[in-house]
Amino acid sequence: MREESCIGCGFCEKVCPVNGRSAIVVEGIQPQVMTREIEIIEKEIFPATIDQWKMEERSKVYAGKDKLFEYINGGAEVYLSYSFIQVSTAIYVNKDSGSSVKIDIWEFGSSDDAYGVFAKDRAGKGVNIGNEASLYDNYLWVWKERYFITVEPYNGSVSPDDVTFVGTSVAGNFPAGKVSLPYIFRYLPEYGYVQGSSRYFHKKIILDNLYIFGRFIEKNVFNLSVQTDAVVAGFKPDKDRSPFKMLFVKYSDNQVAIESLNNFVALRESWGEQYLKTGQVHTFEDLKGKFSSVTCVNSLVIATFFVETREESELYIDKVVSKVKGPQY
Repeated sequence: MREESCIGCGFCEKVCPVNGRSAIVVEGIQPQVMTREIEIIEKEIFPATIDQWKMEERSKVYAGKDKLFEYINGGAEVYLSYSFIQVSTAIYVNKDSGSSVKIDIWEFGSSDDAYGVFAKDRAGKGVNIGNEASLYDNYLWVWKERYFITVEPYNGSVSPDDVTFVGTSVAGNFPAGKVSLPYIFRYLPEYGYVQGSSRYFHKKIILDNLYIFGRFIEKNVFNLSVQTDAVVAGFKPDKDRSPFKMLFVKYSDNQVAIESLNNFVALRESWGEQYLKTGQVHTFEDLKGKFSSVTCVNSLVIATFFVETREESELYIDKVVSKVKGPQY
């Protein structure tokens, strides 16, 4: 069986099962890095000119794990925790001002993972480009199907309008298609949801940077892996209440989900927090009087963190349980 894209099986030590290329250099053999796809990127996605902007030199493509480490020496693991395929990069120079921008086009194995990387990096205000986009000063992030696009200043004076214009043009070169947010987003409560707060991921390396525990946890309590889909989202149901976060983790194996629930309960107990239980919902009160709750239903672990009242913490758990058990799911 041959895969459409690298799945990290490790078989490439001898021969890569991915059609059209080898994933690594083996004993000096030059890998075939998707020549046809690179040509498409250069001719269609990276045109020679974008109005007043001209590509400085031939675009570069970094495909696979080893090449990604060459491109970003530090931080590559974050992108590899998603279904990374390759990143293509090009510099465009404005022929009038001499200023330049750098464009990175990240390709992933699914639109879900491309969204996850976009959501991880985005900042600022939303703009109408691609499936979703965000602009902060003169930095632009765009999600377009299986691609995550960034446009940022490289040299000279670059305005927000500059990166928006270039980003809109590049995103428009991708074929139109219908995508949606990852399926797990259907479980998020609508009431009090903080727009733009969601982070979608698979592995612990992303969770470690979201600080939902208020401290670093060395153990992989929730058994996060490529087999799990997870979301952390922020909620603020009332302007007079403090915001709090929720975690959702969907498992392919219900036993792993139950084990993860038990891990979380054991962890909070080890911290000496007051343990309260209502039906299948486990709630803990920390030393500051904040509440965290957790439960498991249909291979989905749901947890709240640092909620002001026990009632609200358990109410939000119940909202999700109702969604999971509802007829639409």
